Amino acid sequence: MPTKTANGRLDYTGDTTGTALFTSAISCEVVAGKLVGVTAPDRTDASAPKSPSFIATTGGLQKLALLQPTATDSYSQRSSGSVTAAKSAGTWKVTVKDLVIVGNHGGDRKSITVNGSLTRTKLTGQCVGASGRRSGRNAVMQ
Repeated sequence: MPTKTANGRLDYTGDTTGTALFTSAISCEVVAGKLVGVTAPDRTDASAPKSPSFIATTGGLQKLALLQPTATDSYSQRSSGSVTAAKSAGTWKVTVKDLVIVGNHGGDRKSITVNGSLTRTKLTGQCVGASGRRSGRNAVMQ
């Protein structure tokens, strides 16, 4: 059976250690030409596994991050580190560097540090066509 190519890989260490590989669609939201958020796997992909999953913003007033390495383990309070994005040859790449995310597990505060990258396979956001009109808040752009 052939293996799928990973669209993203996040390595995490700390109270939980492992690697999250994302072989299904990864979605990014772009507003005004800037990537503002990433979701792996894409929530509209019914064939994608529920975990691992990763959601993060790349900037703004509320810097959010959530990593759910397994169905019963999650980290959702962003503490430090960075999530950045760059576009090259029409493709967005998200880089996660020293991202510390804290989780509350039965009253115990645990943390992980996440590093890796994700390449978008699906783009959503406010699309502005040649006419300058928006084609919809959640329109898919290829």
